[in-house]
Amino acid sequence: MIIRQIEEVFSHPEDTDRVISSWTTRDIYEQSVDSARDYILYLRRFSEKKIIYFDGWNGLGAVPVLRSIAQELCSTKAHPPELCFDKIIYLDCSLWESRRMMQRKIAEELKLDHKTMEVFDTEDEEDDFNGVDRSSRDVIQSVVPLIYQALKDSKLMMIFINGSDDEIDVATSGVPLAPFLSNKLLWTFNRRLLTIHDSQSKIQSKLRDTHLFLYDNIRRLSNSEFRALLNEEVTSIVARHPCMQAVGQTMVTDCCLYKLFLHYSFDRTTGFDWVAHASNYWKCAGVIEGDATSSDIVNALQKEIHWKCDGPLVQELFHKFMEDSKTIKFLGLDHCTDNKASTGNYPTYWAYLHSLRVLDLRNTDWDDILSEEKLKIMYNLTELNIEGSRCWQYLSQLKNRLPCLESLRIINPTHQPAAPTDNIDSSFMDKKLLKILDLSGNKDMKYLPTSIANASNLEVLVLDGCDGIENVVLASEFPSSLRSFSFDGYESMAQWKSMVDLPPESSRPKRPSDANKVDVKTLKISLQGFKQLENLFLRGLPNLEELDLSGSTIKVLDFNTMVMDVPNLKRLFLLGCEHLCAIKWVSNRQPELELLCIDTRPGWSTRCPRPSLDKHKPYRLQVYAIIVDERLVRSLCSQIQAESNNSNSVHFNIHITKSDMCGGFVHEEVTGKQMVGPMDQPDLVLLVQYDDVSKEIDDVPSSMEAFPEPPSPQSDCHIEIGGGNRIKSEMEFTPYDNNLAYLMRWHAKSLNMHDSSDISRLSMYDWYCLRWCRVARCLQLDTIFPPKSSDWKNQLETIWASDLPMARCIWSKEPYDSKSFGNLQHLHLRSCPRLQFVLPMWVPSFPNLRTLHVIHCGDLEHVFVLDDGSYAKEQVPIHGVPFPKLTTIHFYDLPKLRQISERRMLAPALETIKIRGCFGLRRLPSLEGHEPGMKRPVVEMEKDVWDALEWDGRAAGHHPDLFEPPVHSRHYRRRQLRGTVLSLLIIYTDYDLLRSVPLTTGQVNALHLQQRQGIVEWPTARRLFAMAAASCVWMLR
Repeated sequence: MIIRQIEEVFSHPEDTDRVISSWTTRDIYEQSVDSARDYILYLRRFSEKKIIYFDGWNGLGAVPVLRSIAQELCSTKAHPPELCFDKIIYLDCSLWESRRMMQRKIAEELKLDHKTMEVFDTEDEEDDFNGVDRSSRDVIQSVVPLIYQALKDSKLMMIFINGSDDEIDVATSGVPLAPFLSNKLLWTFNRRLLTIHDSQSKIQSKLRDTHLFLYDNIRRLSNSEFRALLNEEVTSIVARHPCMQAVGQTMVTDCCLYKLFLHYSFDRTTGFDWVAHASNYWKCAGVIEGDATSSDIVNALQKEIHWKCDGPLVQELFHKFMEDSKTIKFLGLDHCTDNKASTGNYPTYWAYLHSLRVLDLRNTDWDDILSEEKLKIMYNLTELNIEGSRCWQYLSQLKNRLPCLESLRIINPTHQPAAPTDNIDSSFMDKKLLKILDLSGNKDMKYLPTSIANASNLEVLVLDGCDGIENVVLASEFPSSLRSFSFDGYESMAQWKSMVDLPPESSRPKRPSDANKVDVKTLKISLQGFKQLENLFLRGLPNLEELDLSGSTIKVLDFNTMVMDVPNLKRLFLLGCEHLCAIKWVSNRQPELELLCIDTRPGWSTRCPRPSLDKHKPYRLQVYAIIVDERLVRSLCSQIQAESNNSNSVHFNIHITKSDMCGGFVHEEVTGKQMVGPMDQPDLVLLVQYDDVSKEIDDVPSSMEAFPEPPSPQSDCHIEIGGGNRIKSEMEFTPYDNNLAYLMRWHAKSLNMHDSSDISRLSMYDWYCLRWCRVARCLQLDTIFPPKSSDWKNQLETIWASDLPMARCIWSKEPYDSKSFGNLQHLHLRSCPRLQFVLPMWVPSFPNLRTLHVIHCGDLEHVFVLDDGSYAKEQVPIHGVPFPKLTTIHFYDLPKLRQISERRMLAPALETIKIRGCFGLRRLPSLEGHEPGMKRPVVEMEKDVWDALEWDGRAAGHHPDLFEPPVHSRHYRRRQLRGTVLSLLIIYTDYDLLRSVPLTTGQVNALHLQQRQGIVEWPTARRLFAMAAASCVWMLR
């Protein structure tokens, strides 16, 4: 009838705009999903309203109608021109996460390219490591124009199921809804709730951009129409869960009705949350049977079926639609008293217990119901709940009984046992099916029953209000199936739910007043090795000192929602937490930890060693971290920064690695040689193996090849980078002071960076604490310290660099300020073939530099060059730069080196000069200032190099007589192999391949040329020459 009325209205075009534009709200007067769909589509044809909201029948049924509209428009049948759209987007965001997730679903519907979809993954990963709540993640602005571009030329119908609490402007995601376009939006609110509200005013108050509000009245539906509408709602529930496909919609509809029955019947008459336990009553009352009773299906139904109803309307509907509800078939007793009387034939009287599935006893003293005889009869019992009374003593009676038990709650006893008995300790020996164990409120329990380890399928353990437990240490043999753990020191929950997931904080007890606070004795909680642990709630544990979550799957550890009010927590272990992205602290030093240990590498086990607190040093905070994804460092910065103001109060050892092998932590006492890494050891073995052959080829004394070990021992603020996924991005300066670059610049005293393939430079600007820097085998490194860098507090003592094939300098020109190098003592460089200079000079002197050791740097022309900036013009003396403590110069294989410094060097303390293979060298440092009586410097270099040196004269402290007579080598230049035993030359340029392939003589004939060109570094070439020579010797024999 209503459709005919609309047809009559639209049969007069001159009245259409006037009538439609006056419809702000409209009751559609329909009785089914199909008729409501037809009404809205007919309205859609003629209405100029672009954004329409449909509220369903008092909130119920809106989603099925919108889904039916989408299916109708997407069908192949012919449609009127007004209902023909180029694109139809059905956007189901009923399980609301964020605006970003909504935008992602739009992009998926539009099938945007893979590169665009990767942007969502990248941004989400970044927000994970920054600790950004998923609910607060906004749209990605770079994707907005891409969505707009995909839709701007299309006629669009968008159908949107909005699971948030607010109207969403989809145009902010890129969907074009401008007034001049023909695009349409049809939407509704739905949070996966079965909603029935008595008034639309609350919904209407949220609408800002909607043009038309459509609704219907559930009171006009008959019993069959209501059930048909509910059945349509159930379709969405079944579709979301493949496990329900074989169950049937009728059974799921009955579950919905039964939960509505519990909602109406019991919520107002008792203090017990019957609705939360609907899953038990579905089974007991026979609503679900057979395969449907599996835990996956029951848990899914319990999570999906939620009624949100206005009270008076529910009562009205209950009397109209649910007169024939089924009888509950479980035993629940609350505040009942045993009258000690029994009637009838005893075995017959209790026979019904055999089929009992749920037994719920609250504040009821009835020993007989849990006697040995009754427990034997209740063989099929799956859930047992005992609250109050002497519930703890009943636990001892469960040994070898109730084998089908899946859920056990023994909570809030009013009488405590004098001491745990052996029967209590062994009460879980045969509970192989137990999934939920709740021992809340057992205040005098000192420790957990040891037999809990036999509950091999346990998923949930709740110890809320167990004030007397001193240590919760779940041994490695404890069931690895544990998913959820709760220990709330405030008190146990008044209403618990029959679900695997932990209840939210909003439904838990509030913080007690200081007068009512309980002194929970727990000192240590260890959940080590539970790889499925994902839900955690700890609160109100004032004496807790140690928390071990090693091996868990926790992604974000939040001290605002997961671990709260633990003021004395001192030690936190997160070893083997390979999914860990962020730690969200209450504040910079809350909790005030003393020891934090993290290892996110896969392959961790409880056998891996862990560091311990060093009580002999006055550190307020010690951090040991081995991290696969360097973005996790962002979570450590605030803790370290908070202690940085206290001198020597923080110790950290942070190692970023790609390795997936767990080998424990590196301790401070490990020597530098042991820390060189696995890549160095093969070189050592091979060189020793072919030492005699290599000497025959090289003709260079082995002392020239000698190179100092890396600086050791490491400092108390150490960072090691041995790989990583996004090191390059984390090296960039950010204004938030919370990433790896920040921690390195402001707090690291020692840095060891090696085997990285993507780092091109470290962070710029001031380095405040760095004392020694080791960099090795970073194939893309262009410079270690980029422009605008400075040693701001003159802390740097040692620079050690090796095997940097792309590096052109160690420290770039253009400093950030005039300070730097005041305490630099040692400069060691090896195998940097493209290096052009080492350090720029913008300071007046290098007052503490003692050692210059540079080998195998083929392009190096100067070690020190004059900086281009104004600092150099003002600070660097024209007559010469003092190096008052420089004692040792060791140069080898630097063929392009002309002079050590562009500006004259004054080095009066020189003791030793060893130079080989530097055939372009023309100047040595001046000895001006050399005190009478001091020994002359010892010189070792080729004769032709010595003869070609240029001198300024005695008056300038620069004359050959001021040095000891030089020691010349037997051969001035390295002899080359003159022939080959194979005609085929194979040239290897891949560094990693070169190190791993066992080569023979014929494969290395061209290596010398490549080594000279910087393609292959000299130590590797030398090793391969030795191997080839060994092969030649063997063949000639």
